[in-house]
Amino acid sequence: AANGQPIHHLNYFNDEATVRFLLHSLGIAQEPVTPLAPETSLPSRHFFRRARGGSRSAGEGEASFEPTAVRKVPAAAGSEAGRGAEPDLVNATDTLHLTILGSPDEEIASEEGGRQRSRRPMPMILAIYGSARVLEKFPTRNSGGLARSGTHFQQIIRRHISISRSLQGIPDKSSGMVPELPDGDELQQFGGHLFEALFVGSVRRLYDVARSQQRGRALNIILTCTVPWIATLPWEFAFDPSRRKFLATEEVHFVRNVLTSVP
Repeated sequence: AANGQPIHHLNYFNDEATVRFLLHSLGIAQEPVTPLAPETSLPSRHFFRRARGGSRSAGEGEASFEPTAVRKVPAAAGSEAGRGAEPDLVNATDTLHLTILGSPDEEIASEEGGRQRSRRPMPMILAIYGSARVLEKFPTRNSGGLARSGTHFQQIIRRHISISRSLQGIPDKSSGMVPELPDGDELQQFGGHLFEALFVGSVRRLYDVARSQQRGRALNIILTCTVPWIATLPWEFAFDPSRRKFLATEEVHFVRNVLTSVP
């Protein structure tokens, strides 16, 4: 404050500290600078290392230099560093992206049994890991050599409906009773069908490569699906038969992505 009064736009330049600050900022006035002593060595880590080795001691014409103490922060419980392993260096490029692409509004003409039928094209699945790209067909129906894939989806949908009715207490239409939840073996079988349906062809090989490169760390999997009825399936229950693990466990971070409209 100037003369005990608050500083405002009318008395701004009447304040001595304000004028001094402006003069120094514009270079009109100079602050006194402490002269340097050329015979004194500047602090250096080189001198510090030599002092620690005992080859030279302070007072031999070199200024002693003591580094600032660094406080070590203990690793969080349960982290990789806390278990003695190397810190997690996984970046965003080490994520396996799975994108199921479909054309729900597009239909193609096909001939079955001598009749012309209009059917939707087969969805595709795009897998991306680092710089690798894999594009595979994503069969959902019985067709020629893809009959097994269609059977997988029939069993997946049937089990999914059964679990949903059991959790909601809705009786089955044929038996009139509420279905029971699957046991451990049935849940693993259900998860196996999900895994084989999701990781088809080269997508499975890219998944194995991604798991091997993590070296024990959790793999990030981001699933994006543009086909609504496929997106509603519980892909988190997918069971890896070779590793005997479900995807939604501590070994895999399974995340669902959503598509947003462009404004």
